[in-house]
Amino acid sequence: MAVEVDHERFWQAHQMFLAHFKKRLQEKRASGEFRFNHPVFLADEVLYKFAIHANATKALNLAKWPVWRAKPGHILQATKKACRRSGNLLEYRYGERNSSARALYNVKKADVPALEGQLYNFFLGGGMEREEFGPRFDALASFLREKHLGANWAFLSYLAFLADPTRYFPIRPSYFDALLEHYGIGRKISGYVTWERYALLLDLAEAIEELLFPFHGTPNVIELQSYMWVVGYLLKRGAPAPQVELPSRWLDWKKELEARKQRAIERERIGVKGEQFVYEQEVDKLRKAGRADLAERVRVVSSEGNASYDILSFEPDGRELHIEVKATVRSPENDNGFRLTEVERSQAEQDAHWVVYRVWNVDSQPHYANLGNV
Repeated sequence: MAVEVDHERFWQAHQMFLAHFKKRLQEKRASGEFRFNHPVFLADEVLYKFAIHANATKALNLAKWPVWRAKPGHILQATKKACRRSGNLLEYRYGERNSSARALYNVKKADVPALEGQLYNFFLGGGMEREEFGPRFDALASFLREKHLGANWAFLSYLAFLADPTRYFPIRPSYFDALLEHYGIGRKISGYVTWERYALLLDLAEAIEELLFPFHGTPNVIELQSYMWVVGYLLKRGAPAPQVELPSRWLDWKKELEARKQRAIERERIGVKGEQFVYEQEVDKLRKAGRADLAERVRVVSSEGNASYDILSFEPDGRELHIEVKATVRSPENDNGFRLTEVERSQAEQDAHWVVYRVWNVDSQPHYANLGNV
């Protein structure tokens, strides 16, 4: 569902955000203009969330869940540990039984297997695309309501963030309601937790991303969530909204079309540079291994059309490698992952030779890792 954000209201809120960011720079005696990879923005709003995700998913230990299904209590305990590592994304001020994750502590012993079944399905019951994940989100929310355990936004959205931080993000409903109201959406999400309402915020995030792109480039999901979190906080706090002149580019649809074309071109540029780098590395690898015959057979199959991977290469022993290249201008420390298309996912499931090469710093000092079949 498309979300229409009032441009003038968006620009007002954005100027509030820029003023807030400028103040943070002054407080930290830093300089520069706002950008999503600015060290101050990353330190204040972004990096700790990735650290939370890393620590929490380690505590979840999803690889053991198929075994734990036959051992009631293990999945519940792992989820509790993951929630305790939530930082400011969940609230524990009033004790565990009154926390955002209270469902995990108030569940009756007889209902533990059923709750664990819902958690298993939530994390491991299918793909993470909206069409597959949404029904599982609603199923867990409905179960928590039926058992009077409390389906609250902080808990459900935090679990969604742990499940896939490249698509989903944690929320604080009062902040995001402030965004919806200010942007003129005419809807609220506070109260009843449903996938339809959560999807409204995902659509809102995409709309904001489109508006930010001409000025600040493309943020990843958590950078975008962090921006929205701060703007919602400022609006909730009642920060004064400045009188601003709307940028003329929003009134010129030719410029808007051109901006979107440039965005697509930039993505293609990064992808092609990544493929070139991997192609050269593979050829060099095989020549150094004394397999010039195999080096001559390395191909960039993505250029041939309808390919389900990018580069055909080989191991020195002759085994084929079907390489999907995922390139980024970011460093490994600032990398929040990548998405696979449905075609790529299907190929990965049926092709024993399929692997992902992740290329970082493609514009400066490119280097890569073979991630295997993810």
